[in-house]
Amino acid sequence: MLRDLARGLAGLALAGLLCLMNQPPATAGDRHSSKIIINKGTNQLAVVKDGRFLQVFPVATGRLPSYTPEGVFRVVCKIVNPYYARLKIPGGHPANPLGKYWLGLSVGGGYQYGIHGNADPSSIGKYASGGCIRLHNSDIAWLFPRIAVGTPVEIINSPVSLEMLYPDQAGLICPPPAGADQGEGI
Repeated sequence: MLRDLARGLAGLALAGLLCLMNQPPATAGDRHSSKIIINKGTNQLAVVKDGRFLQVFPVATGRLPSYTPEGVFRVVCKIVNPYYARLKIPGGHPANPLGKYWLGLSVGGGYQYGIHGNADPSSIGKYASGGCIRLHNSDIAWLFPRIAVGTPVEIINSPVSLEMLYPDQAGLICPPPAGADQGEGI
């Protein structure tokens, strides 16, 4: 059992190092004009560019409030087909609960907490994760190419919706239409 734990931790450490080594830094413009806001209280994620909401998505957050950390973090790595170390499920496998895309957050070194897809779409909008932020697979597919390494991620816990916290953004509550342009980074 200890040997399996040590192997798992070594795998996580290696994944974190690979995350950090294989990603180009965000440009200065990306760092200052784009960010993600996640409200654990209403299970919403907003993509913000130049002070304006581009999209607001429903998400799943931690089963308990303490599971999803609060604060301001950064995206430190981007992984396509992430490996799920806890159950040793390879990336791209249909049973992988992380889906196809992973945006690793600076809390936990990029491999412990992330924004990712999922294998259980019914969990979205609920308090269901071990701490990560889950999106519908189509939503993370839209988000992934638009978010640069270095993008700030602010995680808050408010019972008030993002539309109420930012009233000038009200009305933007729908994901992009199917087949929407994949575009460049924001």
